[in-house]
Amino acid sequence: MPPKKTKAVKVEVVTIDLEKIDATALQEQPQIDRILTQYEAYKISTAEEYAASAGELQTVKGIINKREADRRFIVDPLNKHVKDINARFNPITKKLELIEEKIKGAQRIFILDQENRRKEEQRKIDEAQRKQNEAAAAGIDQEICEAMSEGDTAKAQDLLSQKEQQASFTPAAVVQSTVPEVAGQQIRKEWKVVVTDFAKVQDRFKLLDEKKLKELKKADDSFTAEGIKFEEDVRIVSSAKQL
Repeated sequence: MPPKKTKAVKVEVVTIDLEKIDATALQEQPQIDRILTQYEAYKISTAEEYAASAGELQTVKGIINKREADRRFIVDPLNKHVKDINARFNPITKKLELIEEKIKGAQRIFILDQENRRKEEQRKIDEAQRKQNEAAAAGIDQEICEAMSEGDTAKAQDLLSQKEQQASFTPAAVVQSTVPEVAGQQIRKEWKVVVTDFAKVQDRFKLLDEKKLKELKKADDSFTAEGIKFEEDVRIVSSAKQL
């Protein structure tokens, strides 16, 4: 059986004398700077000067093209091989990136679902706390009425103070997120901007792009704008495992 042929890329060896390039640039720089200074206030006043300027322009373009040719003589062979190598790596890399997107997408859906569940549970607790506070306040109101009917104003005043304190301090349980913290991964809260009715959007907001609107929402969580809806979203940032 003949030996299996192995694909290989023959890379031309290009010797790049960086010191020579630096020395040439160092030698040319003062001359170019002097010429540039002469052209800082460049003006054309006559037809003869205009005709002469065309020659000067062609000279400058010729120098630019010569330098560009020298540069491409060095970089083009390298770029060709870089392109060939990238063409071999990119197909698998793109598939891996697709897998990354799918994992992050599933994580995002899970995080948002858990957050919605947390908010709903918190809403129920807050609602129950509110009803409890209202019932307690109603009971105190009844006691105040009874105290007043009995002429016990001191007791009524104490009960009123108790009611005011209760209204200003209403502790409620805080529902914590069930999404675990994972080493090497961060969850960053973001906002999606959805224009629900462009006609209702104020002119000062119509000129802002989505990024600016997100910055306003991020700076002030209570920020709202008519005709615009902000939907809570998350962005997942993950570090890479050393393989």
